[in-house]
Parts: sequence; structure tokens; C-alpha cells
Amino acid sequence: MRRIIRAFSPSKIILFGEHAVVYGYPAIAMALNLGTRVTLKESPERSMKILSENYNIEWNVFNEEPPPIFKPFKRIIDVIAKKFPKKVNALKGIEIHISTQAPAASGLGTSASTAVAFTAAVLKYLGISLSANLINEIAYEAEKVSHGRPSGIDNYIATYGGVIKFTRNEEGPRIERLNVENELPLLLVYTGVERKTKEAVEYVAELRKKLPSFIDGIFDIIGEISERVWNMFKNRNMDLEMLGNLMNINQGLLSAIGVSSEEIEKVVFALRKAGAIGAKLTGAGIGGCVIALFKDWSKAINAKERIQRDYLCLIAKPQNRGVYVE
Repeated sequence: MRRIIRAFSPSKIILFGEHAVVYGYPAIAMALNLGTRVTLKESPERSMKILSENYNIEWNVFNEEPPPIFKPFKRIIDVIAKKFPKKVNALKGIEIHISTQAPAASGLGTSASTAVAFTAAVLKYLGISLSANLINEIAYEAEKVSHGRPSGIDNYIATYGGVIKFTRNEEGPRIERLNVENELPLLLVYTGVERKTKEAVEYVAELRKKLPSFIDGIFDIIGEISERVWNMFKNRNMDLEMLGNLMNINQGLLSAIGVSSEEIEKVVFALRKAGAIGAKLTGAGIGGCVIALFKDWSKAINAKERIQRDYLCLIAKPQNRGVYVE
């Protein structure tokens, strides 16, 4: 009987702290029940094939160069081969199918959730102990291929789940993790415009050079918001009304530093009109997704029915469980 291994890894949202996190302020990220599913199947052929169901692309790993979207998988295979040279020959004779629930280039950490689920499935097939630290380490190498100098937030949250406070410093990132104990009725709306991380980060850096006291003043407020929200999670004292207010303030601050856009603002105001108590961009901005918070799930579902005529909408819930293999 041919073996089948299934792995799932969550996507994520940045709740608070975008852009300020680059300059040492905390960011709050949360795993979602949306994510990437990887199915590894044994095959009678002496080859290793990877198939993306979203893009309808196939790569024969040992016989051809990877398409651009599969280059992170090549890095994962190379890292595993280097760490476990006696195991890698067993990969000849499998097919790996990849399916993502979140749109790519939307700021939801799709590349990281894919890398984490792929890594976990391959390690499981090879009989290697599924250490979360090892999965996270290997997936981070794939993220370097995708993003150059990634922060490490996305692969960490995809591996461990929950909600984290992430702070960069010279010694490396400082990460605190908690389980989400509160109901957070969230709606994700994709603007239809790909997020532009590099462009947004470079724009903010240039603006900060010209107006350092103004931009750092804005980052001070964003950092204070992140700390306040983290304390809500930590103390299990989630005030949805306050959280919504802080989301709206944070959106205004992100707009002030130039990383919102006409399309993002259009979605934000449509969501508020549909009943959201808070709405803001998530991730680098300029494109990508908007997240909206509601008082209860019925209001989130009603808003989805109104907004989805014009945009891709996804109901999202916090996910405390990180990557897992069945």
C-alpha cells in the first residue's frame, strides 16, 4: 500500500506593527485557520514531482530546473540533502501536491506556510523527527529565496501558530508566543492588488530620512498600540471595541506614512460601512489584504455577503495549532 502524508500549516496576519517593526518596534502577528495543505504520495515512477494546484504547474525535481515559484522548494530539498545525505535518495518515487487557501502576494504569509508544510511532509516521509525548530530553520532558508532578507515572522508563526509579539534587535529577533483565548470575528478582504513589500519598505525608509522626527513619532504610537494589544492577549482581557479603535488609528498612521492606497482605503471604508468596528491593511501595504473586526460572527458574515460582490472575502479565525502532519 502506497503511503500518503498530509501536512497543514497556517497563514497569518499582522495585526499591528507593520513598518515600525523594521526599526525595532514590536509587531503582533496571529496564525489563521486558513493555510496551505501539502499531500505527499508514493509513486511507482522513480522521480520526484511537485504540483501546484493553484497555479496548475508541475516540476520534475531531478530532471529539470525549477519554475520560479518552485525555487524555494529546491532550497528546502538542498538543505535536507545536506543535513541528511543518506536519506535524500528516498525522495525518488513521490508526488507532492500543494494547495493554498490564501491568495499569493496578499500579505498573508502564503510562501512561508507553504514552505513549512512542504518541509514537514518531506521530513515525515524520510522518517526524520518532526522538531518544530528544525522545520522553522529549514523553512526560513526557503523564505530567503522568496524574499531576500525576511524578518522570520512568517515562518515562525506558520510553524508554531498562536499569536506572537515579534521585536527585532541587533542580537536577533525576540519572540513571545501565546495561545489566543478570545473569539475574534475577523473578515479578510483581498484588494485584488498584489502587496509590494520591497517598494513599501523602501518608500518608508526614504520618507524617514527626510522627516525622521515625524516618522519616528508615528512609529512610537504604533509601538505603543502593539504593546497595549499584546497586554490584552497576555491578560486575557480582550476589549473588542478598544481593539477596533486601535485598528482604525493604526490604519490612519499607516496611511500617513504612505503605504495605504486608494483601493485599500476603498475597502476599509466599505467594511466600516458594513459594520466593522475596526479595519486596517495587514502586511506591507500598497496592495494585499485588509482585515476587519466585528462584534460577532453574524455581523462578519453579513458584511462578507455585501462585500464579496466586489472582492474576495475570507472568514478567518485564530489558529493556535501550528504545522501538523497526518
